[in-house]
Amino acid sequence: MDSAILNDIIKRLLKVQGRREKLVQLSEEEILQLCLFSKNIFMQQPNLLELKAPFNICGDIHGQFSDLLRLFKKGGFPPQTNYLFLGDYVDRGRHSLETICLLLAYKIKYPENFYLLRGNHECESINRIYGFYDECKRRFSVRLWKLFNDCFNCLPVAALINQKILCVHGGLSPDLHSLDQIRNLPRPTGVPDKGLLCDLLWSDPSEDVEGWRENYDRGVSYTFGPDKVTEFLQKHDLDLICRAHEMMEDGFKFLAGTQLVTLFSAPNYCGMYGNAAAMMSVDESLLCSLQILKPAKKPIRLKICRKCDIHGQYSDLLRLFENGGFPPQSNYLFLGDYVDRGEQSLETICLLLAYKIKYPKNFFLLRGNHECASINKAYGFYDECKRRFNVRVWNVFNDCFNCLPVAALIDEKILCMHGGLSPDLHSLHQISNLQRPTDVPDTGLLCDLLWSDPSKDVKGWGKNVDRGISFIFGPEKVMEFLQKHDLDLICRAHEVVEDGYKFFAGKRLVTIFSAPNYDGLNNAGAMMCVDDSLMCSFHILKPKPAGSTQLE
Repeated sequence: MDSAILNDIIKRLLKVQGRREKLVQLSEEEILQLCLFSKNIFMQQPNLLELKAPFNICGDIHGQFSDLLRLFKKGGFPPQTNYLFLGDYVDRGRHSLETICLLLAYKIKYPENFYLLRGNHECESINRIYGFYDECKRRFSVRLWKLFNDCFNCLPVAALINQKILCVHGGLSPDLHSLDQIRNLPRPTGVPDKGLLCDLLWSDPSEDVEGWRENYDRGVSYTFGPDKVTEFLQKHDLDLICRAHEMMEDGFKFLAGTQLVTLFSAPNYCGMYGNAAAMMSVDESLLCSLQILKPAKKPIRLKICRKCDIHGQYSDLLRLFENGGFPPQSNYLFLGDYVDRGEQSLETICLLLAYKIKYPKNFFLLRGNHECASINKAYGFYDECKRRFNVRVWNVFNDCFNCLPVAALIDEKILCMHGGLSPDLHSLHQISNLQRPTDVPDTGLLCDLLWSDPSKDVKGWGKNVDRGISFIFGPEKVMEFLQKHDLDLICRAHEVVEDGYKFFAGKRLVTIFSAPNYDGLNNAGAMMCVDDSLMCSFHILKPKPAGSTQLE
């Protein structure tokens, strides 16, 4: 890669230090070059890196670009200091692209001093749903997201420092008997659901376990006890296992005496945990010291969720009620996606359920695609329930979600649902006859009602490539459906729209979006009012001014 271009990329990425806005718009061609050149370097170097101290070792970053710059400021910018990162560079945070681009640029510029291991989020099935896909698609293209994942499939998965410190993202594996097994793992490769590679990226240590146990919290891989740490170190003549993968309040935590250390390098993770971050420095004599990074001091401001609908934006839900009238002053129908993404999913869903109980004939809630255990396990609601209460509460909520209705018909003329139409929908009786309680399947009528999207670029039905599930449908399918069932309008949610609402198929379908200032885009939120004569009007909710405090 041309050194002048590479130096200019690094210079532009570092220029945002101290600025509030961290967005750096590199060109797609520049990012393509970073992916291709770093991929070649990864493949030239072994899967088990054998390194010589000194090194600074960092854990999860998760798109917190400003905090990555603070780590470099504290530990020394490359090549002043050697670095080893333990994975999870993307997802969750707002600036995954800046984060991974700077790390890849440093890897290309200093290939023998700067090393990146693979984390469980450097996997397309994970970063497809945790934010990186959305960021790539919004700012560039799906093609670029695929190129990044081609690069991630070539990352090494472990490092050995001075033959004494083994570094991985996740942890040990019951299938790991020799370090040569790591050396011989094939690349490029995706991450399987089980086996050695899966465990190296996904497993967790636990003081409450002896031996090996299924990893119930993650739903994949294992947890392992202190006895397995000691046994592994003795067998392989090692002193320490260094790993990441778990948020730690102090930024680090030891287990099995001091034979294993977990490092987490994203302070105030997701803007809500208030945790410190840690970076471990290993000198030439293998003396380890920890540098602690406290959360950056920032003005208190409302955190906006990153998806449409309500999605845990509790203060904006209250603003909707202020605008439209608190129940029972007005009747309400919500189209789904109450949880995930935002900071206050619990307050949001609890108020909605309380109103449903108090005014069962005036207040209605439909099911969205996020009212599904397999989705809200990954997008934040599970973590919020577990952190504030317990996993049992999350399970009880999903039992409730499995009973939500999936569509509403207003005066036999306006059909409402979360997602859209389905090629399997021939009669409205099919919706009435859908089984409850039920989870959301990967295909079929229920899936489509929650997941499908309209598109002016398709005629008939097309595969929903953007979502990786369900279908997209064209304007003629809307007209055909309305005529067949003597309907006037389809009202749905599920997509961000700049003005808070958007018509399709000649005003025969409308998308309602009720989360203002989505991902800082300054969009409006909308609420559609339908009067007794079926006249429709819109209440528009502008974004809150910057600096507004979050309602507790």
